[in-house]
Amino acid sequence: MSYIFLAFGFYFFVLIGIALFFYKRVTCAQSYASGNKSLNYWVTAIAAQSSDMSSWLFMALPGIFYTTGLVQCWEVFGIIIFNYLNWKFVAPKLRTQTEKTNSITLSDFFEKKLGDNRGAIHLITALVAMVFFTCYISAGLFAMGRLFESLFGISYHIGMLIGITLTVSYILIGGFIAMAWSDFFQGVFLLFMLGIVPIIAFFNTGGCGAIESAAILRNVPLTLLPESTSLFDIFILVCGFGLGYFGQSHILINFMGIKNPKEMKFARRVGVTWQILALTASSATGIIAIAYFAKGISNPELIFSTMANQLFNPFIAGLVLCGVFAATITTIDTQILVVATTFTHDLYEQLFTTKKTSKRHLLWVSRIATIVFPMISFWVAYSNKATIYGVVKYAWSGLGSSFGPLVLTSLYCKKINLYGGVAGIIVGGVVSGLWPLLHSNMPSVIPGFMLSLSSILLVSGITKKP
Repeated sequence: MSYIFLAFGFYFFVLIGIALFFYKRVTCAQSYASGNKSLNYWVTAIAAQSSDMSSWLFMALPGIFYTTGLVQCWEVFGIIIFNYLNWKFVAPKLRTQTEKTNSITLSDFFEKKLGDNRGAIHLITALVAMVFFTCYISAGLFAMGRLFESLFGISYHIGMLIGITLTVSYILIGGFIAMAWSDFFQGVFLLFMLGIVPIIAFFNTGGCGAIESAAILRNVPLTLLPESTSLFDIFILVCGFGLGYFGQSHILINFMGIKNPKEMKFARRVGVTWQILALTASSATGIIAIAYFAKGISNPELIFSTMANQLFNPFIAGLVLCGVFAATITTIDTQILVVATTFTHDLYEQLFTTKKTSKRHLLWVSRIATIVFPMISFWVAYSNKATIYGVVKYAWSGLGSSFGPLVLTSLYCKKINLYGGVAGIIVGGVVSGLWPLLHSNMPSVIPGFMLSLSSILLVSGITKKP
C-alpha cells in the first residue's frame, strides 16, 4: 500500500510543479481563463482530447463493454466520427472568429455574433452551463471517491475531497495555461497506462478462445450486429454521445487557446489519433474482462483498477492507476475553469462591476469561483448512488443540446438572430434536462439537439426584421 501512495505522491508533485512553473504568467482574469491564446498544436490537441474523455474512459466504457459486448463499438464509432467533424468544421472557425470578436467565452462569442446589447445571452448561457457543469464535475467526483475507496480503503467522501484539493490547487496557481500543459502531460501518461493493462490481461486470460467461451456462458454478444439489435438501435448508439460534441465548452475552450490557427489541421490529426488509440485500449479492456472476470465482478466500473492491482506490483499498479486519476482530473480541471470563468465573466462582471473594477479584482473572483463550484458538485455527488456513465451522459447531453446547435449556426448561418439564439439554448437545455423523466430509450441529446436547432431557425425566421 505504501508503494501505491508513493506513486500517487510523485504524480501529484509533478502536477503542482507544472502549475508553479506557469504561476507568473497569470496576471489578469483573461490570462487566467484563456492563457492569451499561447498553446502549440500538440498541447491543444492532447489537452482537448484528454479533457473530453474523463473517468468515463477508464471506468464507465470498459464496464459497458463488459456487460453489453461488441455492439457498443457503434457508440465508439459515433464518438470518433463526431469528434473529427468538430475538429474539422468547428475548431478552425471558432478560433479565428473568437479572435476577431475578442471573445473569451462562448457567451462572449454568442453576444457579439447576435448583437445582444442587454446581456440576455450571457445570463442564459451562464445559468445553463453552471447547471450541467455542476452535474458533470460531480461525475468526476464519483470516480475519484470510488477509486480512493477501492484502492486505499479511504472513505468515499475523503477520496473526493483529496481529488478536489489537488485539482483546484493547480488551477488556482496557474489558470488555463497550467491546466492545458497539465492535461497534455496527463494525456500522454494516461494513454500509455491505458494500453498496458489490456495487453498484460489478454495473456493472463488464455487469449481469444477464453474470451469467446466466457462470453457464451455470460450471454454477451461478440458481434457488431446481434440479432436483437435494429438499425434504429445503431443510430441511437452512434448519435447518443457523438452529437453532443459541438456544444462541449470544456473542449471548445482548447480550440480557442491555440496560438496559430493554421496549425489546427495538425492538432486535428494528433487529437483524433490519440482518441482512436485511447478508445481502442479502453474497449479492449472491457472485452478482455469478460474472460478475466468470468465469474463476474460486483461493480463493472472498477474493472480497470481491479485488473491493475492484480497484475502489477504495488508501485507499478499505483502508476497505472494514476492514469485513471489523470483521466478524471483532465476533464474536471477544464470544467471547473470553464464554470468559474462563466460565472465571473458572464454573470459577475455583467451585473456587479463598474469601469473602476480592477482586473486583479476579477482575477480573485475567478479564483473564489474555482473553489465554490467544486464544493457544490461535492454536495451533488455526496450520496454515491449514481453510475458514472449515467451522470456523464446526462451532463454531456445537456451541454450538447443547449449550445451545439447555436455554435454551428453562429459559425455557418447568417440568418439567425438573438431571439432565435435564446430560444435554442432554453429549448435544448429544458428538453435534454427533462427527457430522462420519460424513461425513453432514445438519448436526450438527439431530441434536445434537433428541437434546439429547429427553435433557432424557426424563431429567427419569425422575428426577422423586414
